[in-house]
Amino acid sequence: MVYLKVKRSETDIFLYEAKHDAPLDQVVNGCVAVNNQVARLQEVIHNVEDLVKYGPARPPEKVGLDDEEGEVKDPTARRIGIPPAKQNIEEISKCVDNAKSVLNRHVDKKEALTLETLKDLMADISGSITKAYLSNPLPAYDPITEYLFDDFKSEQYLDQDTTSMWFAGKELQRSGKLMDIKSVGKNDKSVIIVKLQKKGGGAPARETGVTEEMQKNLMSYYYKKQEEEKKLMDDDDDSHFNSEWSNPSGLKNHFQGIGNVSWK
Repeated sequence: MVYLKVKRSETDIFLYEAKHDAPLDQVVNGCVAVNNQVARLQEVIHNVEDLVKYGPARPPEKVGLDDEEGEVKDPTARRIGIPPAKQNIEEISKCVDNAKSVLNRHVDKKEALTLETLKDLMADISGSITKAYLSNPLPAYDPITEYLFDDFKSEQYLDQDTTSMWFAGKELQRSGKLMDIKSVGKNDKSVIIVKLQKKGGGAPARETGVTEEMQKNLMSYYYKKQEEEKKLMDDDDDSHFNSEWSNPSGLKNHFQGIGNVSWK
């Protein structure tokens, strides 16, 4: 299988796999579908982490008001402050941690994300929440309800019909096949980096050759070097001229046995 590292920014990335002779139209649509499901799952994870701490959401008209006191006060005043039972928290948290683990590890280990895997992770989280609020379901205005059960769309969502795929600064034509890319050909073990972009948005920004961590290290190195040079320039101490190692006749005196002669 050909592995595609799909990116929309410096950090957003997932691994998608396809056969070398797969139609590019199919590949693009598949990558878009996974991208949307990843975005949805990330939103669910973020909100569920708040749910287990502060409980269900407040009604929209009470969000931000400091007029209710729950067991645990939500600093953002978005949730009522009554978390689920301890056993439910443990079950929900376990599902969330598993989902985060899958999202974080798949690229380095060449584990491609599939819709089936993402939907299973979503189903596990959904099931644990439904179990926790079986007798009193989450209100419709809780964001988690929207993310899990409604047709939610975020800014990270892409439309299959209006999305293009770019490789090496060039837009790939959907009418071709994956193998039309020279870096792929008939090699089913290829790994390429592609980017998804809305049509009409132009070519995606090229990635910097230096990572943020490398940039910090370089700046630190040159700062220290500059400080050392400045210290040397400011140092007017010439006491080293009296040092034995600076004596031009030091080597000769050493072999003649007259080093460290005192003239007192």
